Amino acid sequence: ALLGALLPPFALRWLFRWLDQRPSSFMYSFLFSQIRLPEGLRFPASVRARRVYCLSGLPRQPGIGLTVTATPGAVTATLAYGVPRLSDEGAKRLMERWILALGEA
Repeated sequence: ALLGALLPPFALRWLFRWLDQRPSSFMYSFLFSQIRLPEGLRFPASVRARRVYCLSGLPRQPGIGLTVTATPGAVTATLAYGVPRLSDEGAKRLMERWILALGEA
């Protein structure tokens, strides 16, 4: 917020692009998002939804992203990851451990 107040938008974009392109500037390894969808969410008549998954684009720096989407009737979780940082098997183990931890909470 401080940088946004001090720098004009073009300078802020330049700074973030510069930071993101530097291989040594790894600032984030996990991105978590929680989305609460409003009750009465409407779909076109031709669409029948059983589950709603939301997923934002995963930038280069956050290696793993977990998005939890809550609707009045269900909660879904989506894991996004880049294969060089996490294998498919590693992602499966991570989600299995997360589900176990939720059961213990």
